[in-house]
Amino acid sequence: METERQRIMAMVAAGTISAEEGDELLRAMGAGTVGREPPTDLPLRHDWEIPFGAGLVISFFGIASLLRRERGIFASLGAWATLLLGLLVTGVGLSGRSSPWLHVRVQQKEGANVHISFPVPLPLAEALLGLARPYVDEETGRYLDGASEFLQTLRVGDAREPFSVEIEGDDGEQVLIYLG
Repeated sequence: METERQRIMAMVAAGTISAEEGDELLRAMGAGTVGREPPTDLPLRHDWEIPFGAGLVISFFGIASLLRRERGIFASLGAWATLLLGLLVTGVGLSGRSSPWLHVRVQQKEGANVHISFPVPLPLAEALLGLARPYVDEETGRYLDGASEFLQTLRVGDAREPFSVEIEGDDGEQVLIYLG
């Protein structure tokens, strides 16, 4: 069954069949999907509220520290740093409200199940890849360039249309990449 799945994926990559046709064939085989359907178990629409709320709380503590009467130079610097950090986190949350978010989930079959799911605003992910590029070796740089090109390609599409890829390894490990 894995060879048929790989053959279908190769046909999609070569352009012999469309992604929708490949998706239909994979569904018929029960081998997972590649397409624009959101997973049903990820609460994705309100993820921006988490950093936004955390930023408001951090900002509140920064303001409260600034309003205290006992202020030394280090306390004032710490209060300003806390306030600026809170404003930054709040801004990241607000920017994520209108931009697509990238979610990655890895599930291992054996042992303790490990689930990693983290939302990152897509423009922030692109910026971080660009910032990291000068500080890595050539091989890692090629991976970063490929990831950056992939993210740019995804941004060209309709941001209202979610995109997901589910990959299942031979050892039972599953990786879900969701952009939406």
